[in-house]
Amino acid sequence: MANLTSDLVATQAASALSLASGHVNGEFLGGIILHAICVLDVADAAADDTFELTPAGYSGMILLPERSYVTANQDPGTTLTVDIGDPGDTDRYSDGLVLSAAVAGTPICIAGSPTLPAGLLTRYRFTAATAITGIIVSANTITAGTKLVFDLAFLAKA
Repeated sequence: MANLTSDLVATQAASALSLASGHVNGEFLGGIILHAICVLDVADAAADDTFELTPAGYSGMILLPERSYVTANQDPGTTLTVDIGDPGDTDRYSDGLVLSAAVAGTPICIAGSPTLPAGLLTRYRFTAATAITGIIVSANTITAGTKLVFDLAFLAKA
């Protein structure tokens, strides 16, 4: 019978720190989660349009796609699919996010995505000022006045 361990256990063991001694690798045990709230007007969106959700910033932070959500003020329309990433990887956080039905608190890394995004399984720390960006993959008959509200969660070192 195998004894499986998570990456957190492996990181803790490799750092030679212990919970018993009161010293831990605080990256994922005691980090601070910050939120960026972004409203994007997609009423005139078309396939291949690009968008910026945040200005360049967040150096040293990690975006947490499983704690980041999108909500729409109304049913977006017939077809609306987006990718969310950054300049280094256009779909690092969401690949094929389907938003063409009423959207209420949808995690950006799950809805409509056949696979988990790279940014979920391999955490990416911004080493320089970086913007969170996206691409409209498909858009058809978008409802007038549609706005998407993104709540993006970032992990900062404690």
